[in-house]
Amino acid sequence: MPSDIHSGSRQNDRFLPYRVCEATTRFDEIQPAVREYKRQIALCSDLSLYAQFVAYLRDHPRLLVRPVKELYAPMPADVVSLALRHDIDTDPWSALELSRTLRTAGLSGSFYVLPTAAYYGRFHPGGFERYTGLSALLRAIQDESLCEVGLHVDGLGVYQLFGTEGAESVRTELSWLREQGLRITGTAAHNSAPAYGAENFELFEGRALFGRTTLCRHGLSIPLQSLSETKLGLDYEANHPEIDQTRDSPELQRYLSETPSDPIRNERWMRTYLVENPHVRWGHDYNIWLIGRDRWTIGGNRKRDPVFKWNMRLRDVCTFLDNVPAGKHVVCHIHPVYIYQPTEQVAAA
Repeated sequence: MPSDIHSGSRQNDRFLPYRVCEATTRFDEIQPAVREYKRQIALCSDLSLYAQFVAYLRDHPRLLVRPVKELYAPMPADVVSLALRHDIDTDPWSALELSRTLRTAGLSGSFYVLPTAAYYGRFHPGGFERYTGLSALLRAIQDESLCEVGLHVDGLGVYQLFGTEGAESVRTELSWLREQGLRITGTAAHNSAPAYGAENFELFEGRALFGRTTLCRHGLSIPLQSLSETKLGLDYEANHPEIDQTRDSPELQRYLSETPSDPIRNERWMRTYLVENPHVRWGHDYNIWLIGRDRWTIGGNRKRDPVFKWNMRLRDVCTFLDNVPAGKHVVCHIHPVYIYQPTEQVAAA
């Protein structure tokens, strides 16, 4: 069996302990660099596009908009359950604006904070330096906008990119965020299996492919299933991943070893990732992604409805949602980095 897929027999490498110190740097000192990055990638939609989508959802008689933690709660038989998921990979400032837009419309969404993001802190030889001030912004999303804040898990990135205990980083940051008043009950795995050789949710008990407890990757032996969602007080993983039917195959090997440049804007890769994924089946009926400037893609559950739609506009997404059968569960993935804040809109004009 390929060593990069299945459990290894060697002992785990000695990773650096996860040590944290508070920094003198404030998180908002990173904001100019984020604005410049958004200008350079030229993928951002105006905040008004998001507001238009939110207004459509608010007024729709059949769409029940809920945070991800409530997506599978009981619902009337004649509605569609829909969640707005926002992975804060790069831009917490736009995340705050999106949460305010939801609050104005009387809706709620879910926002997943990424501890390995540039706004959160940085690794250096002495450990991890956590920037100051971010917790107030996250509490505003939760307490003022009444949205859910969750943890965007990237323990595999901590192991592989920084040679540091990744599972301990997840425990530590989850505990710290809760100490700041954030009521976190769910996680969302960051990145994808081709990036790390596994999905970040495989750090949790019972969620690893083939039941493996070790990932051998680039000469490292990385522990999997070392975290307990129950013990950590976590209720769900946002992807609702299904791995029970995964089989080793040349298709799986290719998927894990061949990643194109800019995969999110690659039609073939996104079809594989969302619908034909040989590593995992996503549990929701439909996943809708904003991937550029009013540019969307939709992927259906490969067992129930393997639909794939590419390069759609917002009007096309709304038409699609108009026709989703009652009883289905839909997640809309909107990364805040793809939305301009009002001040950025002026600069980009």
